[in-house]
Amino acid sequence: MTGSAWRDPLEQMDAAVLDRSLREALDRALGLARRKRDDAMEELPDPAAARRRAAEIRRYAVDNLGALLRRLEDALEAGGVRVHWARDAAEAVSAVCRVAEAAGVRTAALSKSMVAEELGLEKALTGAGIEVVQTDLGERILQLSQDRPSHITAPCLHLRAEDVGRIFERTLGTPFSDDPERLSRAAAADLRPRFLSADLGITGVNVAVADSGTLVIVENEGNVRMVTTLPRILVSVTGIEKVVPDRAAALDLLQLLGRSATGQRWPGYITWMPPAWPREGPRPERHVVLVDNGRSRVHASGRYRSLLWCIRCGACMNACPVYGRVGGHAYGTVIPGPVGAALSPLLAPGPGTARLPQASSLCGECANICPVMIPLHSHLVHLRGDPAALGGHGGPGPRERLSFRLWRWFMGGRRRYGLSLWLHRMAERLAPRLVGRVAARLGWGGLRLRPRPAEVPFRARWRVLSNRPPGNGGPP
Repeated sequence: MTGSAWRDPLEQMDAAVLDRSLREALDRALGLARRKRDDAMEELPDPAAARRRAAEIRRYAVDNLGALLRRLEDALEAGGVRVHWARDAAEAVSAVCRVAEAAGVRTAALSKSMVAEELGLEKALTGAGIEVVQTDLGERILQLSQDRPSHITAPCLHLRAEDVGRIFERTLGTPFSDDPERLSRAAAADLRPRFLSADLGITGVNVAVADSGTLVIVENEGNVRMVTTLPRILVSVTGIEKVVPDRAAALDLLQLLGRSATGQRWPGYITWMPPAWPREGPRPERHVVLVDNGRSRVHASGRYRSLLWCIRCGACMNACPVYGRVGGHAYGTVIPGPVGAALSPLLAPGPGTARLPQASSLCGECANICPVMIPLHSHLVHLRGDPAALGGHGGPGPRERLSFRLWRWFMGGRRRYGLSLWLHRMAERLAPRLVGRVAARLGWGGLRLRPRPAEVPFRARWRVLSNRPPGNGGPP
């Protein structure tokens, strides 16, 4: 985000944390998702071994990205699929628009795709005069309400059933209802004729299998299969990091993807699309767009390469205490949560993303729950002090650097540490208002009480306890 539309993500989070209805929606949804995930993972014979295997698969794939992508391209083209390489969002959008224009496309059915969201593909196609319909239920709801996704796997997580009922009443003309089954039927009735009339189908890709050229898409509604079979032209858009070496690796990832995302043993629908279409039925014209858009830069960085292991399950969001209070919109990026706070500033460096690494408590729960064991908390720490990786933006300012230098000096020795405690106590006694203003300036005074030093320091108490003989409450 640039220009007048840009807002500091931390300021957006300050506003979001005061939204009580948002917090209630997040508490309900994320608590359920976390419990279902934990139960599903416990069903595995050895969950830790499964995660280690998944991490090894992703490490191998990303470390050997160039070779695997060449194998994938060869397999796709051998099956009659045309491959388009896109260095950035503009090239990716241009490739899809050229395909649509050459075929005289008027309507497009777009299945859920984070990469399409990243590229702004819907807006670009609409600007080219093509009617685009989102086919995932959550994405369709957001399209009708002109809203943005707030979660990777549950895009309208922030909405209640009554909110959806009002959206449908206003946009589809259906009678108001907050019954999920009635709402689903209303959405199905609206989408069915649109599937039948679409000229172009657009999908994302969850996993791309290099040795066979098979593209794997997971979902829970079955709408993707309507997108891949009914239109006469099919375009699959994917980030270059989604490639894996073989089918066995794909299956290892999929068993963790379903469990981590929605608490399912396996996703409701898994569509395997080999390059050579089955002989029965019509064969669509197929294209695949391989999108870089900053991924090569992350790959070349070395230190942050493991961020490309992400399989977009959303588990880190479900576990993150910051996301759980502010939701996805406050991040201002397509991918929110811990992985978005680390990856988005690298994919799109700028003032709008540079402060995102600060949006973390560094509790480490995101790394604990990640199915492919990405050390997200370590990346967030490194990025806070690495403005070069953020395109020259971000990093600590002069005041913050001075503050940490003073803190390091005081913490560097026992006498200096004792001096810092004495100074704190004296300041609280002699100038409490000044201490309060400083605490507020540092961000401590807005939503919490500042800590006050004890009248009798712990070290003084310990000296007294240390002199007690064993058996009288002192140390042995």
